[in-house]
Amino acid sequence: MATISTQVYSTESGVELQQELDLSQFYSCILYYFIFGSCIGGLLIVFGLAGNGITIVIMGRERKKSATINCLFMLAIADSFVLLTYGFIVIPMGLRKLAYGLWSGHNYEFTSFIYAVEVARIFNQVSAFIIMLVTFQRYVSVCLPHRAKQLCSVRLVNILTGISYIASILFFLPNFFTYVLVKNSVTHRYYAESQPLVLSSTFQILYATLATGLVTYVIPVSTLSFMSIQILGSITAQNKTMRQTVHRNQVRKDLTLSSIAIVVIFTICQSFMFIRRVLMWVYDPYSRFVRCKVVSLIRKNRAAYFKDKFKNAIQKENFRLVGGLLHSEDKPSMPSNIPEEDLAQAFNDFFTYKICRIRMDLDKSTTLSTEGTSSQRGSDYPELNRFRPQTEEEIREIIKRCPQKTYTLDSILTVLFKNEEVLNSALPMLTQIINLSLESGSVPEDFKRAVITSILKKKHDLDVNELKNYHSHRDRPTILLC
Repeated sequence: MATISTQVYSTESGVELQQELDLSQFYSCILYYFIFGSCIGGLLIVFGLAGNGITIVIMGRERKKSATINCLFMLAIADSFVLLTYGFIVIPMGLRKLAYGLWSGHNYEFTSFIYAVEVARIFNQVSAFIIMLVTFQRYVSVCLPHRAKQLCSVRLVNILTGISYIASILFFLPNFFTYVLVKNSVTHRYYAESQPLVLSSTFQILYATLATGLVTYVIPVSTLSFMSIQILGSITAQNKTMRQTVHRNQVRKDLTLSSIAIVVIFTICQSFMFIRRVLMWVYDPYSRFVRCKVVSLIRKNRAAYFKDKFKNAIQKENFRLVGGLLHSEDKPSMPSNIPEEDLAQAFNDFFTYKICRIRMDLDKSTTLSTEGTSSQRGSDYPELNRFRPQTEEEIREIIKRCPQKTYTLDSILTVLFKNEEVLNSALPMLTQIINLSLESGSVPEDFKRAVITSILKKKHDLDVNELKNYHSHRDRPTILLC
């Protein structure tokens, strides 16, 4: 591992370093590593190790009696190595970040991504070879029973398993030399630096993509698929000629079907290995792209969403959006000293009295204002004695600027109403209603209806049992709010 200065290490600029410092404040990233890594991933690993442990104990007693049982015993050991390696990576990572912060264990994290993941891939490939061996044992037992003694022996399984380990190590050995860990002299953190081998397009195409795809996916999946189809065909043919009550035949059938289930699970899981290898080529160095990008993408999209909301919102909606972001929405509260069945009438009486008092005050002020104005008004003073009729295009522009919210009294969704086809059909009638209302000085009765909601005023320490501390909120049709 090398140590370099910030001046030499050109792959991380000051801007990127500042972004990393900002990322250290992302507590949601810490929870992401803890929940999905340490908790969920750790739980799955523990369950997997427990299942493999039981398999090792049970199959270990009988593995010398059957080549297939010996294969399943070896498979459980290889799978346990895979789970232990991944457990070594993901379980401590989330726990350390939760206890000491996001950047705690950063060097441990990068070391795991560069080296421990490749170790896990070696054991995973060994599992793939052993699964092929298990399926081959069942294929010979079901389709070629006359060759079972020569091809299905415990000794042969042990030899092939050893060869699988050696072949997997040799095949994945170049991956340990594709990246090197570089230590920053200021932050003392390791980062992955691509080596000339991984920068070679020939290496990426021939080895990382074609050879790896053939060895890890194409050859195993095609071989397993062929043998599984042949096994199922032979079992179907045997069921027609052999009695199902024979216990030995039923055991052989169950063991064979279990092996096929393992093949199906392996095929699904192995598909991700090849995809991951291609992504490693596209995103180089990949260790810098496997950080907590999920949360940062969510934050970025969330910021863009609310930026657009604030840009197109009216002032009233801005206050509502700010309240939602700050989680400061007021909880509904109603007076507790009035029975629920009398609450609506009590608010109705209170607001009716309040409106009557306001009207009386307005009548007095209007009389005084009219007397003062008429004495000062000259003959050339403009009067407002009529409204200009509205055109369909003016009404269309007004409706287009309406908020998207649909209210209680709306007979149609606002989004649907603002649709071009619907709006074109409704515009002539709507324009006529509006112009007639302006001409006659009255509006249709349906436009006078509203749903009244009593809301406690936005002040601290107000008594919820005092009706004067409430104001009325009118929920009217969208067309009136425009």
